[in-house]
Amino acid sequence: MNPRAIEKLRDHIYRRSRAQRVKTMRDAARLIDSVGFCLLFASAQGIELPSLFEAIKGKRDVHIEDWDADSERLWVWKNDLPAAHRAYYGKALAGGKPAFIARKFLPHFLALRAPESIEKEYARGRIAHEAKRVHDVLRD
Repeated sequence: MNPRAIEKLRDHIYRRSRAQRVKTMRDAARLIDSVGFCLLFASAQGIELPSLFEAIKGKRDVHIEDWDADSERLWVWKNDLPAAHRAYYGKALAGGKPAFIARKFLPHFLALRAPESIEKEYARGRIAHEAKRVHDVLRD
């Protein structure tokens, strides 16, 4: 698979197209369940991770300047999704960035709370470099 095909697949999975964009809280819950977790806003470090803001806007590389009436749902859903038991929202990793996490994956994220164990496992070669980068982005 070439890089362009990978990006196209990511756009499809992360719902970054006008036709696929997230419009309802149910859509948001389905996105989170399908990807396992997603950030509220895109990663500032340039790591490719799903973002609910990008999914609502239906495009990649959105910024706070792109905020509009549709974007207001983001603030409502970050409270309503957890209240409805549709997803976890918060800092699942110690000192980390808030993210939405599918309920079925929450125990796995909580198991990662000990940062020193991640460093040890990475040093032993048991955690892939990309997985370590994702962990670091979520913690920062």
